[in-house]
Amino acid sequence: MFKYPYYKQLETISVHKEPERNYYVPYQSLEEALTSKKRDESQRFMLLDGQWQFAYYESIHHVPSRFFEQPLLDNSSSYIQVPGTFQNQGYDQHQYVNVSYPIPYDPPYTPYDNPCGIYQREFSLEKQGDQSYYLNFEGVDSNLHVFINGQFVGYDQVTHSPSEFNVTPYLVTGVNRLTVLVMKWCDGTYFEDQDKFRTTGIIRSVYLLTRPQKHLWEYQITPKIDLENKIAQLEVTTKNWLESVSYYLYNPNHQLMAQGVFQKDTQITVENASLWSAETPTLYTLVLETNGEYFKEAIGFRQVEVVGREIYLNGQPITFLGVNHHDTHPDTGSVMTEEMYRMDMLKMKQLNMNAIRTAHYPKPPIFYELADELGFYIVSEADLECHGVVNLYGDLAQYNLMANDSRFEQAMIDRIYRSVKWFINRSSILIWSMGNESGYGKNFEKAQHLIKKLDPSRLIHNERAAEPVSYQANDFSNLDVISRMYPSFNEVTHFCESPQYTKPFMLCEYSHAMGNGPGDLKTYFDLMERYPAFVGGFVWEWADHSMKCVNETGDSYLGYGGDFGETLHDGNFCVDGLTTPYRQWTSKMEEYRNIHLPIQLKELNVNTGECWLKNINSFLVGENYQVVYSWHKNGKKVETGSLDVSHIAPRTKKSVQVKVPTITKQDTLTFEIGVYKKATGEYLGTQQKIIQEVVEHPWKNELSHLASYPLDYVVKDNQFIIIEGKDFMYRFNQQTGLMDQVQVQGEKLLAEPSYLHIWRAPTDNDRNIRKDWQGAGYDQASLNLIDCHIKKTDQGIILTGIYHLGAPGIQRILGIELQMTIDGTGQIAYQFKVKKTENLPDLPRFGIVLPLVNQFNEANYFGFGPFASYEDKHYASQLGEYRQEIAELEERYLYPQENGNRWHTHWVEVIGDSHQIRCTSPRWFNFSLQKYSAKMLTQAKHLDELQDLGIRYLHLDMKQNGIGSNSCGPYVAEASCFSEESFIFEGSLFFNKKN
Repeated sequence: MFKYPYYKQLETISVHKEPERNYYVPYQSLEEALTSKKRDESQRFMLLDGQWQFAYYESIHHVPSRFFEQPLLDNSSSYIQVPGTFQNQGYDQHQYVNVSYPIPYDPPYTPYDNPCGIYQREFSLEKQGDQSYYLNFEGVDSNLHVFINGQFVGYDQVTHSPSEFNVTPYLVTGVNRLTVLVMKWCDGTYFEDQDKFRTTGIIRSVYLLTRPQKHLWEYQITPKIDLENKIAQLEVTTKNWLESVSYYLYNPNHQLMAQGVFQKDTQITVENASLWSAETPTLYTLVLETNGEYFKEAIGFRQVEVVGREIYLNGQPITFLGVNHHDTHPDTGSVMTEEMYRMDMLKMKQLNMNAIRTAHYPKPPIFYELADELGFYIVSEADLECHGVVNLYGDLAQYNLMANDSRFEQAMIDRIYRSVKWFINRSSILIWSMGNESGYGKNFEKAQHLIKKLDPSRLIHNERAAEPVSYQANDFSNLDVISRMYPSFNEVTHFCESPQYTKPFMLCEYSHAMGNGPGDLKTYFDLMERYPAFVGGFVWEWADHSMKCVNETGDSYLGYGGDFGETLHDGNFCVDGLTTPYRQWTSKMEEYRNIHLPIQLKELNVNTGECWLKNINSFLVGENYQVVYSWHKNGKKVETGSLDVSHIAPRTKKSVQVKVPTITKQDTLTFEIGVYKKATGEYLGTQQKIIQEVVEHPWKNELSHLASYPLDYVVKDNQFIIIEGKDFMYRFNQQTGLMDQVQVQGEKLLAEPSYLHIWRAPTDNDRNIRKDWQGAGYDQASLNLIDCHIKKTDQGIILTGIYHLGAPGIQRILGIELQMTIDGTGQIAYQFKVKKTENLPDLPRFGIVLPLVNQFNEANYFGFGPFASYEDKHYASQLGEYRQEIAELEERYLYPQENGNRWHTHWVEVIGDSHQIRCTSPRWFNFSLQKYSAKMLTQAKHLDELQDLGIRYLHLDMKQNGIGSNSCGPYVAEASCFSEESFIFEGSLFFNKKN
C-alpha cells in the first residue's frame, strides 16, 4: 500500500508547502534586475526544466515502497521532458471530457488503480550556510510528492498553482537528487473538472531560488490615481517589513525618476503619470531592495471601478472585446511556452481583441507579464470547476452540491485565495473570477468576502450566481458584475433594460466558435453598442483542442474525444476555437476582426457625401489610425482615397466627406474602408456598405446575341428526355426534373446525375437542430414524380413537372412545381415554386447539385468573398468579384461539415480545363464548389476519411439556414432562419466550351 494518504484527504491540501506570496524572482544586484530580459538571468534562479528520468506505473500501488531512496536506474525508467504531460509523451492515454467527472463521484476517493509517474533528476549546488533555498513548481497535474536526497519534503495538489517548498535542510553541497511522484487523480480532481483534455504531469516550470536567510516574503503594490489632478501614487504594503526597503522607480523610458527608502506609510507620487490600458499599455519599472535582494516589478498605473452599470478604467468606460483562452497545443497538450503565449496574444491583437479570460484556471507568471506588456484586460480565474455534479444520477445532480457543502469549504477557498495572492501585483488583471461552473453557495460567499478584503481595488466575478441556492438567503454583495453564458439576444436586452438589475452585464462566454461558426458575433456586438450596461464579453474560445495522433499507416492526424480508446468522452466538443489547433488563420478570425474594428463605418449618405465613422476605443484618438476608402462599381475598384479621422475622440461618432462616383441605375456600388495602425502600418480590418445593388451578370449582351439553333427532343424508356441542339446534348430525368448528363461538343460534363437537395452536412452549430432535421426526414428525402409534361414552343423546349419531396414514414416535406426552359442557344432557365408542409423545422437549404467532372477546379464569381459567407456569417467577406481555386473555396474543419458557401452571389462562372458553366439568377443566390458531397461530409468524422473521387460538386442554393452558435449558444436568429413556408427559386445555366 502507498504510504502517503494525502491524495484522498480533503483536510490535507498541502504538507510543508510555504505560504502563498506574490510572484517574484529576486535578483543579485540592481544592474542585474534592470538588464535581465528573462528571469533565468538572475544569479539567484536555477531552472530545472529539461530531460528528467521517468518511470510510469499503471497504479500507485505498483510503486516500490522506497522509490525515493534510490536512483531510477532499472529498465522501467526512461526520460521525459519537463514541462510536459504523460499523455503527450507516450504514457497513459488522452481523454477529453467536457462535463462529467473522469472518475466515479466519490470524494475524496479516487480509483484504486491510480496511474502515476516518478520523475527524477540531479543538480549540483554549492550550498552556502547563510542562504535559504526554495524549490518552486509552477504547475503539476494533479498532485506532487517531493523528495530530495531520499527525504520527504512535502506535498501539494492544486494543478495550476505554484507550489513552493523550503528545501534548505535537505540540500547538500555537490550533487542533489530530486524525486517527484505525480498521480493522475487526487481529491483535487473533484475541483478540476474543466472542459479540456485531461492530462497528467509536471506541466509548468520547476526552479530553485537562492535567498538570504532573512528576506522579504511578500508585498502588495496598489496604484492609486487622482484623475482630476493627474497624479498617481504607488502604495506598497507587506506583512514582514525588514529594517530597510529601498525603492527605485523608472519611467517608461527606463530613466530613474524616484528613489528612497520605504516606511510603512510611504507612497511614491508620480505627477502627470502615463496611465496603463489595453490600448496604451504603458509600464513603469519599480525595483525594491532589501538585504541584498532586488525585486523588479512592471507597474501600470490604472484604476478600475464600477460607475452606474458600466466598468470604468482611469475614468473612462471600457468594453471587453475578449476571448476565453485555454492552455492547449496538439504537440504539448496543456504545456504552453512564452513563445506560444506571445504568438496567441499577438494574433488576438490582430483581431482587435482587448481582453482575455483565463479559462478556467490561473496562468503561469509569464502570461500575465505578457498581458501587462502587450495590453490586455484579464479576467483571472481560479482553478475551480465542479461541473460534473450536474451529471450525477437523480436528485443528487444539482449545480450547488459542492458549493454549499461545508466539507469542501477549505479546498474551495484555498484555490481561490491562491489564484489571487500569487498575481495580485499584475496590472492587466481587472477582475478576479471565482471559478467556472461550480455552482453557488456559502463556500463561494466566504471566498468572495475574503478576496474583497484582500484586494478591494479589483472587481469580482462569479457567473454561477445566476442560479443561487433557492432555499437560503444568498449574499451577492461582493460581486461586481452580472455574468451569463450564451444568452439569447432577447435575454441580453432584458438584462440591459430591466430596472431590477443594477450592476454591469457581462458575458463570460458567448458565440460558441465550434466548427463552422459562430454566426452571431455581429448581433452581440450591436447589442454592446446599443447598451452601455452591456460591458462586453469573451468568445468561447480561442483555439481548437486536439491532440496529434498517428494512424496505422504512420500518417499523423488531429484527434479529439473518442480517438484514444477511452470510453467516457465528449467527442469533438473540444474543437471549438476561433483558430485551429496549430493557430492557422481562419475565416471566423477574419469575421471577428472586421466586426470589431476600432474605427467603425456607420453610415454613408450618397447625396451629401457625408460618411459617419465611430471610434470605439476608450483612450486612443483617431489620429492613431490611417483609414483608406475605396469605391467599387460592379466589383471593380474605381476610386480610392484616405479619410481624416484624427478628430474622432474615443467612443464618439463623427462625419467626414467623401466624393461619390457617378453611377447608373444598372450599377452595383459599394464603399469600403480599410483601417491600419498609423505607427506600424499594421492592417486591422475592413468594413463595407452596399450603396446600390443590381443583380446582373456580365454576359447579358453576349448571351443575347448568341445564335439560336433548332432543338429536337426524344423521350427514352418513358423516363429520359434527350434534348439536342447545335454542339450540345442534355439528358433530363423526368423522375427528378434535372439533368442526368450534359454533353458539350462531344464532352460529358457531369460525373453523376444532378439532383435537388435540402440537406447540408450538419455544422457543429447544427448539432441540436440536426435531430429535428433527421426526425423530419430531411437527410433521407427523395423526389416523387406526380406529373410531368414536355412541349416545344418558340421559346424552346419547356419541361414542367409537379414533385413531392418526402421521406419514408414522414409526411410530405415540400410540394414543388418545376419548370425548365431550354432555348436554342443551350441556355437552361429553371424555376422552382415551392410550398413547405406546415409545422416542419427550418430547412437546412434548398437548391440543386451538379456533380461535375474533375476538370472544374476554379470559379469566378460576384458575391461575398473571398472567405466563406452565410446569412449571419459574412463579415469576413465583402461583396465583389473574386476568382478562386477549389482549394480556396473550401474550408477544412477538423470535424467535416458544411463549408465553403458563398452567400449573396449575383453570378458565378465555374471554370474547367476546356469548358465553363455560367450560373445566374434574377436575385442573389448561394453557391459552393467542393470535392466532397454533403453525404460524404455528413458521414466522415475526420478529414482523413474524406477521399477525393474526382467529382466536383457545384451547389446552387436559393438559401441556406443561418449558422448561429447553437452548439452551446442560442439558435439562429430569426432573420437568418430558412423558415419560409413558400418561395420561388429561379436561375439559368449555360454550358459552353472555352474560347
